[in-house]
Amino acid sequence: MGAHNTVGGHGGDAPHHGGTVKPTGASLVRPLSVVVVSGAMMQLGAISFNVLTPTLSGVFHATIGSVQWVIVGYMLMLSAVTPFAAWFSKRFGSRRTMLTCCGCYGIISLCAAFSPTIQALIALRMLQGAVGAMAGPIGTAISYSLCDKDNAGKIMGIIGIPIFMTPALGPLLSGWLADIGSWKLILLINVPLAAYIVISGLVWLPGERRRPAAGDGQTADTPAHASEQISADTPASAANTPAGFAGDGQTADTPAQTSAQITADAHIAAANTPGDVAGDGQTADTPAHAPAQTFEGLGDTDPSDVVGRPDILGMATAPVAVCALVYGFQNALTTAGLNVPAACIALVGLLALAVFVRNELTFEGPILRLALFKRKAFVNAVLTQAASMLLIPGFLFLLPLFFQGVYGWSAFVSGLIMLPIALASAVGLPFGGKAFDRHGVRRIIMVGFSCVVAGMTLFTLTQGLKNPVLIVAGFCIAGFGLGYYSTSLTTNVLSAAPTQMSKDSSTINATVMQLMNAVGTAWSTSILMFFTAGGVATGPAYFKAFAAVCVIGLVLTVLCLIGAQEHQGCPN
Repeated sequence: MGAHNTVGGHGGDAPHHGGTVKPTGASLVRPLSVVVVSGAMMQLGAISFNVLTPTLSGVFHATIGSVQWVIVGYMLMLSAVTPFAAWFSKRFGSRRTMLTCCGCYGIISLCAAFSPTIQALIALRMLQGAVGAMAGPIGTAISYSLCDKDNAGKIMGIIGIPIFMTPALGPLLSGWLADIGSWKLILLINVPLAAYIVISGLVWLPGERRRPAAGDGQTADTPAHASEQISADTPASAANTPAGFAGDGQTADTPAQTSAQITADAHIAAANTPGDVAGDGQTADTPAHAPAQTFEGLGDTDPSDVVGRPDILGMATAPVAVCALVYGFQNALTTAGLNVPAACIALVGLLALAVFVRNELTFEGPILRLALFKRKAFVNAVLTQAASMLLIPGFLFLLPLFFQGVYGWSAFVSGLIMLPIALASAVGLPFGGKAFDRHGVRRIIMVGFSCVVAGMTLFTLTQGLKNPVLIVAGFCIAGFGLGYYSTSLTTNVLSAAPTQMSKDSSTINATVMQLMNAVGTAWSTSILMFFTAGGVATGPAYFKAFAAVCVIGLVLTVLCLIGAQEHQGCPN
């Protein structure tokens, strides 16, 4: 059997889909469970410390400003390292990169639990953010590549349920552990989770061969057993080798190749086999000996080619651009007005971003293949995802402030009253996935965005009543809409790119989401400050801010509907 019909670690009982072997049943559940646990662990790490600020301040005898860097440092490193996910996964392999990051995450969590000072905790949390940044987009790419494309939306929606629930349950768990004096457990829980991910990942995730040095023709996604499998097919493939293939100057009519030449051709064939090996999501319709493929609208060769020399300028400007933009957007506006230093940092981020984009479009082996933006469908998908990130962070940022500042509720009660958003989202996720597979992204936007705007409008119009029933009703409607479109929009981004570039599209999507999350929080703060009189946010100010966010959400819904692509059936 040729290597293009092999899915590492899943046996041969999976059905064919478009010539590609896809795992089914237990062989699909097992690798996806690894990705789900990994995503939940990273989500827990990102939000678990949001309610621990007073506790850590007392434990380490530190100021609130110092403790805030436990959260800010983690998020900055998370944003800075995310753009490197695709490059590392192609250079070292998706499984190897993801499991290494998760293993290091567990070790760093263990060390952080016993931090002697607040400075040590901040440093270790920043390391956590750095190693955890790549696990998310790589896990998304692995999940998408393992799915049958006809059911990608449904499966991505189902596996997103536990990951999506973590941000809601995490603060409640952290608050409870803080109340009983066991805040360290929120870090120690990562140790068994990381151990499960590494051990089960080695068994269940498809294996890959490390990408060798530039020029030998192999890729990071070639399974460890590919060479042996292709050796059996070498005589046939070598006989059909086109003239001048791989630069060896020989023609297909050369009668007798030496064993060394045949071996070399076998390795080249393995490197250019776009079969769905190692879970990279590539199709199996191209022969094993096909030359590099050019994708329509991209002007680039097959992205599974050798990484080549490192993209030094891209590696230098990417973290500067992302960190400066995230920090600048989140801190440029305060109750006292414009924060000039933070605004200058945001400007530096924009300049670094311009340099980064220019370099990535011209460099031969960029860390982010921005040439994907030459595809109209991909641009529309990313803009739709970005629009959704402008809508939700504003609400999630303003709601706790409103409940605590206006209603006078505690942090725990404020978190508890928002739990219906997460529960309703879990209900909406699979429905959205099925709708995406059947009808495309337009149905997602119509139902999902409209429910979010309708639910928050109901809350806005009745917030003066301080009625928990009405609040929960509004949150349930909005939460269902949030779950309906969340993972489906991510699937839409992945399906808008060639399947061979799922790592690049997933990384670009994750980077955009990081940036838009910061922008969404910043502009919602700006709206609240605009309606605030005398520096104190009152109930009417929040009412106007929520109303403005609802109006903007309605406008975004209409714009996204106009730009959304018609459903084209099975993605890719």
